[in-house]
Formats: sequence, structure tokens, C-alpha cells
Amino acid sequence: MSNIQFAKTVDPSNQDLIAYESIVKDLRKHDFATIPTTVEVQNKINPFLRCDSLPVKHAVEKQFSTKDLDEKDCFANLRRWKDSF
Repeated sequence: MSNIQFAKTVDPSNQDLIAYESIVKDLRKHDFATIPTTVEVQNKINPFLRCDSLPVKHAVEKQFSTKDLDEKDCFANLRRWKDSF
């Protein structure tokens, strides 16, 4: 759940992520595994795979008081953010 919480901090309006969190909570409530997942799902919810997405990029820029990050720098700063989350 910590990865979902971090992803929601980065991209709180991501409807795919919100729906996925609901699914995971329901699975856990019934003691079912939540992994493996699919690349398709991860491409929609994982901020590390969405550094080209404006909401993710803007969140990282806001977190680190910077502008105009390319995808590589967005990823690196996102990793720094997650490391201290």
C-alpha cells in the first residue's frame, strides 16, 4: 500500500490509480494476493513509468521547486522523493 500512497501523493487525480487502490484494498480484505500485476496496469498507475505525464512532471517540479524537467530528471527527482517518503 505504501507504493499506492506515494503514487497518490504524486498524482492524486489519477482515476486509474484510485480504482486500482480500491481493488487492492478489497483483495487484501479477503486475504488475496495483489501481485503479480500487468505492465498495462503499471503504465497507468506507476509514476515512475509516467514521467512523460504532465501531472507527474508538475508534481515533481513543485516538490523540488524547479521547472522544465526532462523525463530523465523527472525520474531521478521522483526517485529522490520516494526515497524520503
